[in-house]
Amino acid sequence: MMTLHTLIEKFLSSYKGVYAPATVKWYENRLKPLEQTLGEKDVDDITIDDLRALYVSLAEKEQTYTEHPHAGRKPSDKGYSKYSLHAFVRAWKRLFKWAVEEGHLRISPAAHLQKPRLPQPNPKVVSREGVVKLQEAALKFSTRPERDYAIIRFLASTNARVGGVARLQLTDLDVAHRIARVREKGRGGSGKVRPVFFDEETATALKNWLDVRPKRDDNLVFGLGTAGIYQMLKRIAQKAGLTEPYNPHAFRHGFAKGVLEQGANLAQVSQMMGHSTPTVTVEYYGQFATHELQAFYDRYCWLKDTPPSTATDRED
Repeated sequence: MMTLHTLIEKFLSSYKGVYAPATVKWYENRLKPLEQTLGEKDVDDITIDDLRALYVSLAEKEQTYTEHPHAGRKPSDKGYSKYSLHAFVRAWKRLFKWAVEEGHLRISPAAHLQKPRLPQPNPKVVSREGVVKLQEAALKFSTRPERDYAIIRFLASTNARVGGVARLQLTDLDVAHRIARVREKGRGGSGKVRPVFFDEETATALKNWLDVRPKRDDNLVFGLGTAGIYQMLKRIAQKAGLTEPYNPHAFRHGFAKGVLEQGANLAQVSQMMGHSTPTVTVEYYGQFATHELQAFYDRYCWLKDTPPSTATDRED
C-alpha cells in the first residue's frame, strides 16, 4: 500500500537534481490541491472520478486567491482560470504517468482526464520604440546606467529568459564574437545551456559595463537576481512613462515577433528561441493578424516579378 502523499514525495524527489529547481517547485505547487484532498488515500484506490470531482471543486472554488491575488483578478472571483486548471491537470497526468513508468501503478487514473481548452496565445510584447524609451531612461535616471542599459540591450538582443540573464557568468560571455551561453529552465540542476547572439551595440554596452563593474566573488556578469531585474525594469519603465509591457518575457516575445517580421522562418526562430519543438513556436508566434498576412503576401508573392501578358489579339 502506498498513499498519494508518499507517491508525490517520491515523484518530486526523482526530479530534484535532474530538473531545474523552478521546475520541481512548479510541480510541487500544482500537486498541492491533489495532495490536500486525496493525500491519505491509497494510490490504487484513486479513480478518474476522484480527479474529476477535484477538478470541478477547483473550477467552482468561491475564493481562489486569499493572500496573493493575481494581477487582474480579485480574491472573490469564482474558480481558477483555465490556465491554472490546465496546469493542475497537466501536473496530475504527469504524476500518474510517472507512477506507471516506475511500477507504482498499473494504470494511470488520469489517462483520460481532459485538460481545458486554452485560448489562442496572445504574447504581450515590448515594441522597438518601447526598448528605445527604456534605454534612454536607463542612461538618464539609473544609479547604475551602464549595468541597466546593458541588461536591457541583452534582453532585447538575445531573447534570453530572465533566469539565464541573472545566472550569466563572465566565462559564459564572448563579447568579441557576440555570443553568450545562458543557463535556463530544463533538465539539470542549473537548467539547459544554449547559445544566444547579440548585436554590436549590445557588445559595446557589455564592454562599457564590464569596464566599471565592481569585482564580485560569484563571477556573475550583472549581479542581479531575477527579482532584481524585474524591479529594475519596473523603475526604469516608470521613469520612461512606458504603458506597454516591459517585463523580461515581453522582450523575448518582442524578439520572436520582430525577427519573424524581418523575414526569419519559424524553424530558425524555434532554434534561436531554444524551444523544444517548432510546435511550441507555431503555437505562440505562428498566428498572424490579417494585415500581417497581407504584408507577408506582398513581400513573398511568388508572382510579383512575373511580367504581365502583352497579348492583345484573341480569336473571334
